Amino acid sequence: MEGEIRQVHSGCADGEYRVKARGCICVSLQWANEQGVLPDWTPLAYFPVGANGVGSCRMIGGRAIPPEATHVLMQAVSVDMHSCQQVLVPIPMPAVPAERTPEQKILVLSDLHLSNQDRLLCRALSLGADWDGVLIPGDMTNDGTPEQLAHFWQCVTQTLPHTKVFCVAGNHDYPRFPLPHIPWGIGDYMTLQEKLLERAERQGAACEMDVSGGYSAVVGDTEILGLNGVTHWRSFRFPEGAQLEWLSRQLSVSRAKHQILMCHAPLVRHKPYRQDGDAPYLHLNKRLQEIVDSRQNILFLSGHTHVSLNCSMGCVERDGNGNLYINAGSIHPTALKPDEPLQPSSWTEGNVLRLELGLGGITVTGLSLLTGKKISRGYYRFP
Repeated sequence: MEGEIRQVHSGCADGEYRVKARGCICVSLQWANEQGVLPDWTPLAYFPVGANGVGSCRMIGGRAIPPEATHVLMQAVSVDMHSCQQVLVPIPMPAVPAERTPEQKILVLSDLHLSNQDRLLCRALSLGADWDGVLIPGDMTNDGTPEQLAHFWQCVTQTLPHTKVFCVAGNHDYPRFPLPHIPWGIGDYMTLQEKLLERAERQGAACEMDVSGGYSAVVGDTEILGLNGVTHWRSFRFPEGAQLEWLSRQLSVSRAKHQILMCHAPLVRHKPYRQDGDAPYLHLNKRLQEIVDSRQNILFLSGHTHVSLNCSMGCVERDGNGNLYINAGSIHPTALKPDEPLQPSSWTEGNVLRLELGLGGITVTGLSLLTGKKISRGYYRFP
């Protein structure tokens, strides 16, 4: 068996991976070192082998190579499925060592869709227990009822008693129709947001909520800007555009080293699997894109799509201004578009994201909520 790797850039997984393995039907790729496979990482790719014994795949999407990976383990399964061959192929241009101690670590989990079962949510929240904060870009609940919002609050306060939690409204955080009566307590999303911001202030964050519904929260060197682009009837709207004007002013005066902008719906230009002519989710999509384009090094965090981090195009991209767009998937099973011939069921497992912010840049690592492994196709490093 023979293997070959042709990279596009140093430290980047993009490129062509080729195998010669006669009598075999398919190949898997896994990050490895000289001793063998890295057990904490999920497989990078699967692809078929032709009748001539040759197979190849082309990686795109800008994924990074783990710093500890020096090789790729290529393993081919025989046609009768009774045996396999494997070869360790050196990576021509491996990654540089990672920054040892990031300045901040933030956990991201999206599209929780909490109804009455909270086991999965509490498991996801618990991963951020020792971190600087947890960010949730929408759809905390499935129906936006007072009972579900109160249940979410209970999960947060019991699972993360000492960790700051920030969120923005998703379309499922509003009832399908406006409720005729809001009971005392956490009866609607905006009340939940106020309570989370008050709680974060007691934990040391500097928080300010604007009358338009947007808010700013400063945690260390990072400013979190929350946009609530959802209204009753689950409509993606910014009433009168007031939040966007507030956002533009806030960005112009911010002195934070890192700025994270949370909005449940992605911008149409940066949603996974976008196509020319796609309709935007947000009615002021163009204005919001103009505001982000006028700045540099903003991290735009969204959810809503439930697209798997393993999709071939990727769910993280960087534009010419250095702005990062991250679509966070879901803690529930995700969607994987059928654009590759071999797709394991594990690629649609629910996930969370780990953001590491430091002097060396930003690292994004997807984690499987089921196994806890790092997702090879959900790993990115940006200087």
